Amino acid sequence: MKKLNKLSAGIITATLLSISFIQPIHTTFAASIKNEQAEKGSNQNGSKQTTLHDKASWDKSSLSFTTENVTCNGISATIKNGQDSQAMQGEAAYEVYWSANGNPKDGEVVYTGVFNSLPSGEIQELTYTPDQLMDGNYMFKAYQRPGHPGKGELWSGSITINDNAGLTEDIESQRPFDQFFKTSVSRGTATFTVPEGIDPIEINFTSYVYPEGTVPQEDGKPYEGQISFDNVTNVYGPGTYTVEVDLPNGYFQTDLYLGSEIEKLTECGHPMDKIIDADYGLNQEPQRPLDQYFHSSVDKGTATFTVPDGTDPIEISFTSYVYPEGVVPQEDGKPYEGQTAYDNVTDVYGPGTYTINVDLPENGYYQTDLYIGPEIEKLTETGHPIEKIIDADYGPKAD
Repeated sequence: MKKLNKLSAGIITATLLSISFIQPIHTTFAASIKNEQAEKGSNQNGSKQTTLHDKASWDKSSLSFTTENVTCNGISATIKNGQDSQAMQGEAAYEVYWSANGNPKDGEVVYTGVFNSLPSGEIQELTYTPDQLMDGNYMFKAYQRPGHPGKGELWSGSITINDNAGLTEDIESQRPFDQFFKTSVSRGTATFTVPEGIDPIEINFTSYVYPEGTVPQEDGKPYEGQISFDNVTNVYGPGTYTVEVDLPNGYFQTDLYLGSEIEKLTECGHPMDKIIDADYGLNQEPQRPLDQYFHSSVDKGTATFTVPDGTDPIEISFTSYVYPEGVVPQEDGKPYEGQTAYDNVTDVYGPGTYTINVDLPENGYYQTDLYIGPEIEKLTETGHPIEKIIDADYGPKAD
């Protein structure tokens, strides 16, 4: 049982890097909303008439916090308008409280914001993303709509940030989580082991589809806009498990993570204290080969390609390779194994048409490859991954 407590502490306690993140803070606007709600919801004179008026004006919404997370940029809490409630008829305010030690309810307000009106059953993520997240305890406080018959306010669970404490020693030594759970994720299949001594824990395995026109880059980025395609959620006790999800046609990402299903990813992807393991790639052949998608041509050391309108900026590399001594290229430039980079150009390209050049080996045979992602310095027998390669050429260097 002790190990469950240690794991829970490790999940809710995280170390964050200081990340600059610009976000407008409508403090004055939020304060006016809060004050308006407080004035409408108060009953200082004890008048029955005032109380009846307030109840009559209530829009019948009812809010509650569901989850708290540590994100790549800070912390967040998810708020929900009850399934049996009516739609909110306006925005509401929230605050973030912080205390270096003890209960954050007794601490200070470090952020004030507003959240949009929510239909019945809908959720919204409230965020706090400072330039630097201080060590200590945090809680989100939100305000019900005017006239709500309850207290008029609600609190999230506490979130602890502590760079010094970190994880307990026996779990810290086994991080990251893919090592702790001894995981492997390959396409739509995930295998993992929940160690002995851990109480049952909720784990999700989800396949995601990228927005149309988006090609995954390093680490499966960009995460923003990826939508759940298939999901398996269960509570697992000690033991080894294999779970499978269906994949969308085209590019996919599959994520194994702690907690309940996350249906849509933000630019941060999964919270750093939740993600266990992941994979991404191409399921089946793309609708068009990538050379057609990018309208590319590669001739010796020159590559020309077009990044279509509507495509996010994407990292592309153009590399010339030299074959091992004595090897003569066969069909499609094979054998790939043993080819090493001779010259390379890597850059990030937005929509437009580009021509780039690399030098060719002085003597012997060459291969030139245009592909997605950072430079690959040495090829294996499979060459470039099918979901990365755009176009190629090979042959002897021209006289």
